[in-house]
Amino acid sequence: MKKMLVSLLVLACVAPAMAQVDLGLVDNGDGTATITINTGGDTVRGVALTVTCTEGAKLVDLSFTANAAFNTFIDYFAENGTGGVGETPNQEGHPYAKAGSVAGVAAVDDETFVVCMGVLDAGGGQGGYSSSTAEDLITINTGAGNVCIDLDTIRGGIVGDEVLTIGAMPDCVDVTEEAATCRDQFTGDALALYDRYVTAGKDPSCWCWQFQCRGDGDNAEEGAFIVYRIFNNDLTTLLNSWAKTPETGADPCADFDHAEEGAFIVYSVFNNDLTVLLNNWATTTAQQTAIGDCPSY
Repeated sequence: MKKMLVSLLVLACVAPAMAQVDLGLVDNGDGTATITINTGGDTVRGVALTVTCTEGAKLVDLSFTANAAFNTFIDYFAENGTGGVGETPNQEGHPYAKAGSVAGVAAVDDETFVVCMGVLDAGGGQGGYSSSTAEDLITINTGAGNVCIDLDTIRGGIVGDEVLTIGAMPDCVDVTEEAATCRDQFTGDALALYDRYVTAGKDPSCWCWQFQCRGDGDNAEEGAFIVYRIFNNDLTTLLNSWAKTPETGADPCADFDHAEEGAFIVYSVFNNDLTVLLNNWATTTAQQTAIGDCPSY
């Protein structure tokens, strides 16, 4: 079986590549790029596309989301003996191959690599893929930067039953990645409480201040001769929200533990927050820095 598979894959990858295939390249806005394919109704057996990354983009990891028809990872199979014979795209292995070489897998952080995938049936024989509209071929995690694609002529580019031509090679795209927000750092009960503050018209993004989780309710220093990071102004912030909830006017910046407390009457700013403040009372920025930043949630 292995010899038959390798023979089929080699045959597919070296067949002449010149029917009509259109490729597309899309920025998803989340640090990933998607390559699309429209075969114009013709049958494609395999693809080999060079991906070139610049301006900070690279192969961030080996994750991917591939079109279900492309179930064979040619270079990975050649090195490991798995990743073929009609398995699903999320099988062991990946479709990333070494650029500028006839064989070999790519590595994380490569700035130039090849997407090389084939279509086999469950018995290991050649399968085929066709489409009459643009469909997703593969989504790649490149991070932010500039990404271009082209045919990898070493591996045959795009191969099928007929001589294929490329009707449209896409322009390079700038892959963007939206910066994480403070809200993205929270899960579970903390996230639910965060959203309650927002609904109540408050801005809980102060939860992501460097020392807020240790009693810094104003994100500032105070004092004329001895300058403290956590001191009277922070206590005032706490007392102004004492025994309150988002709905009754609590300031989220005084909610140092990002949690509620109480058995019968539940408060967002109460004893546990006071304990946090007192545990860090009269500390300086240098002392807080030595402890470290507040954790991500």
